[in-house]
Amino acid sequence: MEDFVIVSKDNEREFISKAKELGWTSIVLLYKYEKGIKLKKFSEDFVKTGIYLDSDTKSDFSSFEIVVALGTKFSSLPRGVTHVVMNEFEVEKDFIHQRRGGLNHVFLNEFKGKILFAFSELQDNVKQDIILGRMMQNLTICNGDFVSLADDANKMRFVGDVSALKRCLIKKKF
Repeated sequence: MEDFVIVSKDNEREFISKAKELGWTSIVLLYKYEKGIKLKKFSEDFVKTGIYLDSDTKSDFSSFEIVVALGTKFSSLPRGVTHVVMNEFEVEKDFIHQRRGGLNHVFLNEFKGKILFAFSELQDNVKQDIILGRMMQNLTICNGDFVSLADDANKMRFVGDVSALKRCLIKKKF
């Protein structure tokens, strides 16, 4: 399985060694997008690099191999986005008969990339039950990948924990 993590400029080696220790088959190091950003190249096949978008922008990102966008922050996704993460973190309340999961059939028809579910955001969140319910709803309409998306190497999770969460949420489909 492939894990995605958010890194700053000088702590890449810490994430790489931790990912190997936790059993991941590859790791994607995500750097926060800034104009003129140059991504580091690694000689290992185990490591890939990409950028992380956390605010609405109209730039073209097709020059980057991996572009991850925070789903709830975008009114429309810019060109070149390959992954969308954290759709279920809407601040608005849920509807009476359904959760406000952040995904719908129109978005999924238009978006040709992968949907990611962030494990690390569950750890410190007070509304874990609501977030898990939204993840379950989103899993009924798409098959996403679960990743750590940690910003600290100590917050990375064992590959078995992440895959177990996915198995549990998929089993609960109604």
